[in-house]
Amino acid sequence: MRCRAVVSQGNFVVATGPKTIQHPTGGIVRELLVSEGDHVTAGQTLVVLDRVVTDAQAHAVASSLVQKQARLDRLIAERDGVDTLTFSHVQPPVLRGHTEFEDFLEVERRQFDSRREDRNGQRRQLLQRVSQAEEEIAGDAAQLDAVTREAMRPTNAEPVEVERTGKEVLGCWSIGWR
Repeated sequence: MRCRAVVSQGNFVVATGPKTIQHPTGGIVRELLVSEGDHVTAGQTLVVLDRVVTDAQAHAVASSLVQKQARLDRLIAERDGVDTLTFSHVQPPVLRGHTEFEDFLEVERRQFDSRREDRNGQRRQLLQRVSQAEEEIAGDAAQLDAVTREAMRPTNAEPVEVERTGKEVLGCWSIGWR
């Protein structure tokens, strides 16, 4: 296991007796490099803190950051209707040494591709519906034109007597009487 030193700062005031020094955010002391009564110099490392907790916290924050940056890039790409997803908001230094972060990017790529295909399918379906509506409109317009021409055509409205049947013919309609 590789050991790293963390320099912790404290304030010393010239006075008699021992002084307590405390790390501002806390942590677990991994190694104490001085003992009570030792003389120390400016810049000398006094304690080494265990970085397990801080490394885990940093990794969790970096993980959350990459996920959110990748999601932001995907949402912007979906909004703009682009065909290819690029991760311009994901900071390359955050990715260095963390291959598991690539999984976050892959998830966003798959979701982008899936949603793009869904949108393209919906677009094709809408284009078919528009075409169908245009055909129906053309059919209705042709039917309206035919009905209008028929209504405007002059008709023979004079009664025509038919051989002793007692009926008159008006246009193509026959009206009977008694």
